[in-house]
Amino acid sequence: MDYDRLVREATARSNNEFLDHWSFSETRSSPDEIRVASYDPSRGPDNAWKLEALNGETPSDDAISGFREEKARRRAEREADETENGLFEMITPGSLELLEETSDSWRFSFQPRDEDDEAFMKHVAGELRILKKGRYVESLSLKSRGSFKPRTGVKIDSFEMRMSFSEAGEAGPIVPVSLKSSVRGKAFLVATIDEEVVVEFSDYQPANQEAMGSE
Repeated sequence: MDYDRLVREATARSNNEFLDHWSFSETRSSPDEIRVASYDPSRGPDNAWKLEALNGETPSDDAISGFREEKARRRAEREADETENGLFEMITPGSLELLEETSDSWRFSFQPRDEDDEAFMKHVAGELRILKKGRYVESLSLKSRGSFKPRTGVKIDSFEMRMSFSEAGEAGPIVPVSLKSSVRGKAFLVATIDEEVVVEFSDYQPANQEAMGSE
């Protein structure tokens, strides 16, 4: 089997096209904040995102303004860096290796890459799992091999990130379900780095008729 082609085709299914036709909820949890937001493309590109609650309360005007700026910035970054297959671009050519094949999935290891942060990525190992039913990436994880210093004055003791995907409905696109990340270390010997974030995506619904007809 051509595993490189299998992974290329599976990762290609995880793209951002669903953002044009599907609404969903986003819950972002960190040790000091729980943020609930909704996304609906039918509200137009400038109003698609809406901050619904912050720590269980109605968000302030400042919080809403900051949230909108964050989402607008990420949208601009995504459009400027749009590739046909973003997940596949994370895999260093020639590094893909089959770790395990079961009756329902393939599991691969790979060397992650990021042109903007190669000093960081060379200390990280990647792994992905592709489901045989549907042939899409169910999960992709990145994990540091040990402590390392990506740049002067910064030491990372541990880093881990895991993205999970699923189908939206019975015949919907492949969409993100969760993203979990944690990083621990020190900066310039005095500042402690201890960040843990969980982002969950739920309640996927077609935002308009095109969503059902395009799949």
